[in-house]
Amino acid sequence: FGIGSEALDVGPDGRIAYADREGRLRIAESPNQAPIGAALTDDAVAAAALAPSESAAVVVFADDDEVGSVELVDLDDGARMPLAEGGANPGWLP
Repeated sequence: FGIGSEALDVGPDGRIAYADREGRLRIAESPNQAPIGAALTDDAVAAAALAPSESAAVVVFADDDEVGSVELVDLDDGARMPLAEGGANPGWLP
């Protein structure tokens, strides 16, 4: 998918979530062809997991060498729904 790209997850349907060389999230429908057009996110991502039954991914955004927010990203339109403000300071721990 290009020099500097990093695979993040492979979904049950064969789609591949990866970060391009600038760290932005992209989804490939096949391992044989990289997607064209704009990335799904403008912000750099640190990790991603594709949802098994919907067109979405849970994405951890990078924030200046720290783990940033955890968000649900709609793969069809790029809409983002925050799940946790900052992964480095998780609010769910006692």
